[in-house]
Amino acid sequence: MYNGPVYDCQQCGACCLAGTQDTGIDYVFLRPDEGRRMKRLGLTVIRVGGQSFLGAPPHAGAGGLPTCVAFAGRIGDDCRCSI
Repeated sequence: MYNGPVYDCQQCGACCLAGTQDTGIDYVFLRPDEGRRMKRLGLTVIRVGGQSFLGAPPHAGAGGLPTCVAFAGRIGDDCRCSI
């Protein structure tokens, strides 16, 4: 059972954006413990130089900007983490 922090934000979605302004694929940095949890949830975790990342492909709900693969909804509207 998950006993980590609980996030109740379900409106902004800004923290789900990868941080670039282009429409290419980007990545969201994960701490080592987060990478292990994401893998257990069945999400693809990419390892580069000993660090873990989640993919952040373009997302229609974010106007095509790279967004965390777990993001659901629309930025600035009803949105949430699907995890």
